[in-house]
Amino acid sequence: MAQAELTASRPSFAATLCRIEDGVARVEKAVLVVAALAMIVLLLLQISTRAGLPVPLDFSDELTRVLLAWMIFVGAALATYRGLHFAVHILMQHLRFAGKWLVELAVGGIALAFMAAVAWVGIRGTVSGAVQMLPSLGVSVAWSQAAMPVGFTLMLYHTLMLLPRRLSGIGPAERQGEDPAA
Repeated sequence: MAQAELTASRPSFAATLCRIEDGVARVEKAVLVVAALAMIVLLLLQISTRAGLPVPLDFSDELTRVLLAWMIFVGAALATYRGLHFAVHILMQHLRFAGKWLVELAVGGIALAFMAAVAWVGIRGTVSGAVQMLPSLGVSVAWSQAAMPVGFTLMLYHTLMLLPRRLSGIGPAERQGEDPAA
């Protein structure tokens, strides 16, 4: 087999990175679906026990808030993967000047710095709040607070993955008509 055929049959490093990111997006989507279903069940149980039992489920409200926090930040990461954040590119498409790529680079750098800073603050907050407990669940507050640094780290990851995607011309699986959750 010729070297050209070997190279063509092997996926590029960028393509491998993109497939890994597509897998991460599938996990994010699964987390969102499970959390949403759990919230629906918890809220239905809470409503039915308030109406039918003298003692409502005391943990359901707190667990629903924890799930909501995870849905917000994991959902923000999935939105970043799908390209639904940072709509500055719409403005950039209408601007015509020679140094436009420098502005795009600066905007990307600012976004990355912001995500990294928020992830770091979230990690510090999660660690410092780990000794506190969620009273009705009996677990550390860190389980709830960890959603922010995890979500922003995932957003940072998806934003960093724009470079290999642009270099290879491979868009997210969802933009290519595929469903990464399949």
